Amino acid sequence: DAYSGAVLRRYLILTPRLLVDVFEVECSKPRQIDWVLHAISDAVIPVNRSEPGEAASPGNENGYEHLADGKQWKVNGPSTWDFAARDGKRLRLFFAGPISEEIFTAKGIGYTLGERVPALLRRQKAKETRFVAACDLTGDGQWVRFIQWNDAKRAIEVTTTEGTLRAILSKSPEATSIKMEGGKQ
Repeated sequence: DAYSGAVLRRYLILTPRLLVDVFEVECSKPRQIDWVLHAISDAVIPVNRSEPGEAASPGNENGYEHLADGKQWKVNGPSTWDFAARDGKRLRLFFAGPISEEIFTAKGIGYTLGERVPALLRRQKAKETRFVAACDLTGDGQWVRFIQWNDAKRAIEVTTTEGTLRAILSKSPEATSIKMEGGKQ
């Protein structure tokens, strides 16, 4: 019942160097909508942000009680985040916006109960929202350069060092489809 009465639509595109995740939520009334990701790494940190974030917890129940050492940022527009490992490898995340959102980082349960891993949570308070993300899977975070959502075309555009990839997302009642165009994947 986390999203009772809501329509959830998710598009995932995976290539050897890229994961694209578009998560759309439509509710009958405004509510809190969260998108969560965790990864085996040592830390999750903002890229190109000087402010350290404010100490904050995303919640105290419904699973949030398992998150510790929380920090919060109020973000306007696109942002970039790294799940960083001690060996220098990183999973770089690019968020296409929305105009304004809250982002929390914390330590949470990993793949076993005793394991603690960084988690990142994006939060919107809205009737409808769309979380658009691209993950650079190369390990150095240098292949993807920028992402943007094109509302008119229902497309995500991912600019890489080798060109621009475009995924056009259909939400017809009969079928959901994804069409990839351009660039080397």
